[in-house]
Amino acid sequence: MSRHISHNHYLMVLFSILFLATSWRSFAESSTSSTQAVLIIDDIICQGNENTDCDFITKKYYQKIGQVLDADEIADAQLRLGTLIQFKYISIHLEKSTVRNHVVVVFDVNEASNIQYELGTNYAYSRINTSNRSCLYSLTDNNNSYNFGLCDSYNHSNHLRLTSKVTNFNFWGTGKELSISLYGDFNKGEENRTLTSPLDLSLTDNQRTNRQNYGLGLSYYDPYLFDSAYYYLDVSTSISYSSIDDEKQNLATQQPAAFISNGLFEESDELSLDPLIISVGRRFARHSYVSFTAQANFDDSEQFYSAAYGWNSEDDILFPTTGSVFSTSINLDKDSQNLAISYRQNFSLANHNVLTLGTTTNTLINERDFTGIQGNIFVRYTSINAIDKLNGSYSGWHVGANIDSVYFKDIDYDSVSMGLSAGYTHQTENMIYRFSANIFLAETE
Repeated sequence: MSRHISHNHYLMVLFSILFLATSWRSFAESSTSSTQAVLIIDDIICQGNENTDCDFITKKYYQKIGQVLDADEIADAQLRLGTLIQFKYISIHLEKSTVRNHVVVVFDVNEASNIQYELGTNYAYSRINTSNRSCLYSLTDNNNSYNFGLCDSYNHSNHLRLTSKVTNFNFWGTGKELSISLYGDFNKGEENRTLTSPLDLSLTDNQRTNRQNYGLGLSYYDPYLFDSAYYYLDVSTSISYSSIDDEKQNLATQQPAAFISNGLFEESDELSLDPLIISVGRRFARHSYVSFTAQANFDDSEQFYSAAYGWNSEDDILFPTTGSVFSTSINLDKDSQNLAISYRQNFSLANHNVLTLGTTTNTLINERDFTGIQGNIFVRYTSINAIDKLNGSYSGWHVGANIDSVYFKDIDYDSVSMGLSAGYTHQTENMIYRFSANIFLAETE
């Protein structure tokens, strides 16, 4: 008898071992599953909801009476409810029913104030240096003809924004949100341009901007459109008053040489009704959504449309410690098309510290077939100083940095910028304070 075993014998032995292992695993799983009783949902109830309709709470839970209990669905409902400001504390537990292997799902909530006030301020400083950019200048008094040249420019601005907002998070007792906001923008800046080609004109100009903008905003959010747990509606608009007081000074060795106007106004005051923005969306799966947004201006025919898909699994609105956010959208108006993609991920560190990494990309095509690509990466560190969930109190600060790059191939535009940011947020049961600052530095060629 030969001492060598053929390859067929090896294969037979191997298949036999795999068959026995698979059979044993199936037997073990069936034995385990037989010892775990299937639980049927007999009822879904709420406790502690003095001002909030129970239907609003249970719509965050995507299971129905009579279905087999799914522990993952309970965890998802806990996450969805835990991100809502109108609740201090959420607990979901099971109670025995009168029927064996049937349970009652209980949502125990601790309500916060229905009315939330918010005050915020943001300061931003930007500086943009541009080298050898195309610019237009004229050699006639009425600017009826123009020439192309190359310019260097230096631009810096200071921007301060003050905001206040009051929100009813439980409008009509069904979780609908109604917000009224006031804001003021104050912008001062200066730009200096020098014509570098042709040099014989020695053309320079100085432009100073001084602008204020005040607005009153109104927004409405229905989390359960058509009484559905999956559809939602978001509507917003505002009325604004703007005041512009700009100055421009031209200096040239060859008069009346001047740069073509860049759209600045010496003085202007305007009261306007801002666009009406309507967004309708549908939630699906665990944390995903799709939405369609339409924006219409009241004073002209300009319109904007957007279709988006994304997900949000962050565990808190103000101070997320875990989870991720992804969004992709196609945006259309009469002059351009834009594809935007963004993603960020939170990493929970020790002692309530959080590291957030993110990126965004935008591709733009305008009516002149100019194709542009914008990319951004950012990092943010957040430290949550105090957490008192029972009293709805949180406070924390953050610092961050980002790098942006913009490139337009058709017009030879390339810009790289760096930004730094910092902020502090404090929340009480019915008040949110936000303070933030940004610095933006850019070099353009």
